[in-house]
Amino acid sequence: MAISDKILSKSVRPMLAVELDKDKIATNTYFVQPKLDGIRCMIYQSISDQSVSEGKNEIVFQSRQNKLFEPFVHLLPELQKIFKDYPDIILDGELYCHGLSFEQVTSMVRRAKVRHPDVEKINYVIYDCIGTDNYITRTNCICRIAMKHVFFIETIEVTTMKQIEDAHTHYTGLGYEGVMIRSNGPYKHGRSKDLLKYKKFKDSEYLVVGHTEGTGAHAGTAIFVCNNGKDNLFNVVMNGPLEKRREMLKHVGDYYGKYLTVKYQELSVDGIPRFPIGLGFRID
Repeated sequence: MAISDKILSKSVRPMLAVELDKDKIATNTYFVQPKLDGIRCMIYQSISDQSVSEGKNEIVFQSRQNKLFEPFVHLLPELQKIFKDYPDIILDGELYCHGLSFEQVTSMVRRAKVRHPDVEKINYVIYDCIGTDNYITRTNCICRIAMKHVFFIETIEVTTMKQIEDAHTHYTGLGYEGVMIRSNGPYKHGRSKDLLKYKKFKDSEYLVVGHTEGTGAHAGTAIFVCNNGKDNLFNVVMNGPLEKRREMLKHVGDYYGKYLTVKYQELSVDGIPRFPIGLGFRID
């Protein structure tokens, strides 16, 4: 099943998180969720020129940069049940499978003429929907969705930093990379302090501007050269199997100009990540 070339897509700016500052957490109501390491995806129902004449609606899978993903056929029956009751809703969540690495999820999500053989492992995990109401009100209609492949993320209501720390310990113990903390405010497009992320390590996206070939234990692999946004360059070794990293070297030019998600401990005074590890490339 391919994307209709006549589909009417929407320009959607998702709400993006900022880093948690523990000193600025006041006693208030917050909603804590496990932080997923998947692919951000907005899903909504649209009507194409063709579907108007046929009386059918299209379900759109859209990236955070408003690019369209090929439809995930195994998710459609469950999504259709949601849009039957809420035809105008815009869901915000991630394409994700717990236990799979970011690189594995990316390989399954990436557009291709032939889908990945394990694509049906991908779930759609909902954590919000776009609207002007506060978080409790706008998610009231979707917070009980619990189907096989489409479901609302587990959410804990807390009021203190201690409870946030406890939730972080709980979720990282289950294999998640951290937690997301939501205030009971309206959905804000773009970066917002109403959505916080809390991890013991940091990660950011950096532009790939070149590469060198690895040596020693990394012989035959691509070591990517990234720009930190201030014209300071640094090298990044990719995470993952050696064979996969050697395969990347054969097509290394394909990664130039793309954004690499890099995990690191802290930034140097020059803004360069210390102990950087490449996790995967952003899908826009």
